[in-house]
Amino acid sequence: AHVPALAVGCDATPQGYVLYALSASNNAYAIAALDTFLANMSTALELTREECTEQYPSVEPAYDKLCMMQEVAAPYKVFDDVMTTNYGAVFVPEEELSSVVAYAMTRRGPVQAGYR
Repeated sequence: AHVPALAVGCDATPQGYVLYALSASNNAYAIAALDTFLANMSTALELTREECTEQYPSVEPAYDKLCMMQEVAAPYKVFDDVMTTNYGAVFVPEEELSSVVAYAMTRRGPVQAGYR
């Protein structure tokens, strides 16, 4: 995976990445599609939904494994949450980034998410 160049004088190294799956807040079809996507990802990758929530609402969490984080239906009601629309988050360690992104990109379409 390509890691962007860090700012001069910054010695931070990536702890991992966060994959966000989003949906419109007031759209029942989009909300159902988000739930379907997260359920399918949980099953396919053998993950437990909302297993890693201790660091919520950190925008830079650092877990030691691939894990599904919080699912938030109204983040605009949570003062410390930077998101403005419904989402589910997945922490992805650097070594698993390419396989998780490949999974997500090939299963993000409307048919896979429940639209007919």
